[in-house]
Amino acid sequence: MLRSEPEVLERREFLTSIGRLALVATAGLTLTGCGSTDTTDDGDGFTVTSSLASGHTHAIFVVLDDLASPPTNGTSYQSTATNAHFHVVVLTKAQLTAIDEGAVLTVTSTVSDGHQHAFSIQKP
Repeated sequence: MLRSEPEVLERREFLTSIGRLALVATAGLTLTGCGSTDTTDDGDGFTVTSSLASGHTHAIFVVLDDLASPPTNGTSYQSTATNAHFHVVVLTKAQLTAIDEGAVLTVTSTVSDGHQHAFSIQKP
């Protein structure tokens, strides 16, 4: 059976709407962050500056409560934005515990804008 032009247009509009909805939903999840922590100093914690990559650095704010009572699934920290992009640092429960116990842990961020950064995290 051949489809008429109006049906194709309606289908196209429907698929476009679904695509837009998926983008909005993804952006909403990114903004709310599943277990992620804001980079602002809104509690007890400390700031860690990344290694230099692509001519710039980023910073994350590590919350002391995350170290003292690590979430079962760990946590993630979104870095400050530089050059219109940011990175995410993911830490497991074991890594958070090690940092709390005095270890110096170097982790690599997610790739963004074609590069990543290293963060050496040590509790002050």
